[in-house]
Amino acid sequence: MSAPAKPVMTASPEPASAPPTTGPPRSALTRLPGLLLMALITYAFLGALFFGLAGRVDLPWIWATLGTFVATHLPLVIVLRKDPGLIQERMKPGPGVPLWDRFVLGAAGILMVGTLIFAPLDVGRLHWSDSVPVAAKVGGLILLAIGMAIMGWAMAVNTFFSKVVRIQRERGHRVISDGPYRFVRHPGYVGWTLLWTGLILGLGSWIAVALSVAGHVVIVVRAAKEDRFLHDELEGYVAYSERVRWRLLPGVW
Repeated sequence: MSAPAKPVMTASPEPASAPPTTGPPRSALTRLPGLLLMALITYAFLGALFFGLAGRVDLPWIWATLGTFVATHLPLVIVLRKDPGLIQERMKPGPGVPLWDRFVLGAAGILMVGTLIFAPLDVGRLHWSDSVPVAAKVGGLILLAIGMAIMGWAMAVNTFFSKVVRIQRERGHRVISDGPYRFVRHPGYVGWTLLWTGLILGLGSWIAVALSVAGHVVIVVRAAKEDRFLHDELEGYVAYSERVRWRLLPGVW
């Protein structure tokens, strides 16, 4: 899985595909066959990782979690093929990423990988905390689906939805206030938090759930730093933040 997505915004009601994309011709991987191939490789890798670490394949909740992930992620891939600029930015972001974001992304990646490694080890081999009740696992799969839907909604309206913090000046970066950006300033983080919580719950390890909390702390820190960065660097963001008060959770923060 990729690192948390960057919900950088824009203030125009125009379609997300409006900004022109400059630079080299887009890769074949940004077209539907290439996107589907990359998605299938990702699904196969996750399956091999989970079942390889678990040491067995008769684990229905790992199958259910993988199935939910695929069922909600694949439609997103198909829909977003219509925005090659967004896809290219997510595959290979341009310049201008601050050093602090590279460190934060590295920390988030380490936490994610560690959690994804421990969860199948616990449920398949160690059995230290694989007592997550069925109701919690079902709730986790629902959270996973909701989180993926929110992230997909944010990406569908925001062509500047990058995986790094930067101002995409070469693409005419501006503020987006449509879709979920009407309610919170960073809906991508909201979606990612729900998705990640749901995925770990679905796998069924309490220790992995506890480990994932550290990842959520990193997400909140990154959201706060990105919000300040956008206040300082993105024209129109200050006015947008005055209209949409909440960063992640309406009524709270």
